Amino acid sequence: MYKSFELSESQTYDVDLFHKELGPLGRGRLSFGAEKMPQVTFRMTSPAKSLTENQKLHLVQAKTENGRCFSLFECEYLSHTLLSSYLIDGDVPTSEFRHIHARYDEVSAWFFQWQRIDGEVGEKLEWSEELVPLVARIQEGREQFSVKSEYYGTLSGSGEDRTLHQHIQFAFERTNGLFKLRDLKSKTLLLSSLLSILIGHPVSLVSLDIGTPQGRRHAAYFPSAKRAEVDLQQASVLRYLLAKRNIEERWQTIFERYYRSSFRKLSWMRLAGMKRFSGFWEHKALAYVSLLDRYVTQLAESVNGSLKIEAHTAKLITFDEKIRELSNPLTAAQIDEVSAIAETVFEQERGLTFVEKYEIALRHTDSDISKIINLSDEDFRLVKRMRDKIAHGDDVEIQQNEFQKINTIVARLALLLTYWAFLDIGLTNDDFTMCLRRTHHRLRFDAELDQVHLARVTQTAEFFAVSEAKLQSLIAKPVPRVSACFVQGENGGLEFSEKYTNAYRDWQADRTREPGVFSHSSIFGVPEGVVRTISEAYIESANDRLALLQVFVFDEAALSAAHKGDSVT
Repeated sequence: MYKSFELSESQTYDVDLFHKELGPLGRGRLSFGAEKMPQVTFRMTSPAKSLTENQKLHLVQAKTENGRCFSLFECEYLSHTLLSSYLIDGDVPTSEFRHIHARYDEVSAWFFQWQRIDGEVGEKLEWSEELVPLVARIQEGREQFSVKSEYYGTLSGSGEDRTLHQHIQFAFERTNGLFKLRDLKSKTLLLSSLLSILIGHPVSLVSLDIGTPQGRRHAAYFPSAKRAEVDLQQASVLRYLLAKRNIEERWQTIFERYYRSSFRKLSWMRLAGMKRFSGFWEHKALAYVSLLDRYVTQLAESVNGSLKIEAHTAKLITFDEKIRELSNPLTAAQIDEVSAIAETVFEQERGLTFVEKYEIALRHTDSDISKIINLSDEDFRLVKRMRDKIAHGDDVEIQQNEFQKINTIVARLALLLTYWAFLDIGLTNDDFTMCLRRTHHRLRFDAELDQVHLARVTQTAEFFAVSEAKLQSLIAKPVPRVSACFVQGENGGLEFSEKYTNAYRDWQADRTREPGVFSHSSIFGVPEGVVRTISEAYIESANDRLALLQVFVFDEAALSAAHKGDSVT
């Protein structure tokens, strides 16, 4: 009976080995799981029969005493050990498959990020938000296949407890042929890399199954990356970089762009791999600068058509000027002939430098995004100098004040590369800025973004322009940074209101009020519609600004009308 298993589980079995043509090969111990390559270690009392050192076999069957069979594919015999690249649980005579089913960590929680269960226990429970599946059809060369997400849920009970388990798997189906062994690794790795870039966390395989052309399903295994340790009970629901519900209608475009991307193999898959890096800070910085170099090199070549530029050097220009100043002047024809010879001798072209390629990439980057990410020229020069010294084996010589900036600069590099990846797979500037605005992903905070410009671009805060003198007077009052009250005139000007600010403070301090939601009328004693609440606001002049949270703005005209009405009454 088919049963899946987790790739992280270490498993061992005593087995007898058989080959279709060579017959029995001997007895040994099969071990696999937990990132370990499937292998059978032969017992000294039962040496491998008919095998020679470095001998390769496409398929070997490993059978336990109770009749369980494992199919070992792409095997090689080395030093009393049979190593295998792929293992399938079951007697599977072929290495071609109709389906591949992959389950990943992190992804289920991402899919269920905004899903809630509403209702009353004992009466009726239902999910608050419909789960929209991922569905895409892909053509890569002559190969055609589909990818779709599948929901799995179980409800179990023990005594008074009921436990709901649910997770997401992805089904790959070949539509014009069959998958090969190599597809087990390549297809699942490509998908995990894409998902890792979208959610901003390492995505690892949990389990893997194959479906044969005859419709039978078997668990499969190959060594894959270790699962990252995450305490999902303590993790924020906003920990993911991009919310799935923001791209649910665009999966087909995303997959098409991702599979066609010329940057996928050398840039985006490596970027995804860096999500699980946890080593020495120098290595991390070097890796991200190298990724940046790889991307800007490829982009510059695609934009310019070449990585070469004309090199009419200052020396060549000076030479041309000097031959015109000879004490025995040359004729115009001689000058042209000598200049032509010089041009063939001196270098005509040179390769673009890293700095020049980076500048090309920045010219093709939205200026608002560059300002938000806040990677300055000084930041770039610092990490480039560090990369050059590491590459040449020199002492990095980072100053203490520079060392403190490295983590911030590396986070900015990671975000800039992620932005370019987003655009390459069909997402937009708005997708990127809104996910930065709404996420609690650590990159947002490590990069020390220009939060003010981010709020301005995403229109998630209000900005009020005032004179420098007005701003300094507000700062001097001082205006509370939280829950300040202002009266706004017809011309848009703001005046700080101590009266209403104190009224709000008194209301907050009132211990006799009952809990619940309160109206502006009950807090300030004004009619509804007179005051509006702004969650985030900036009062700014040309050179400075005052950042405020939960601001109450009273409409002066509506306030006056309300007071007149009170007087008439």
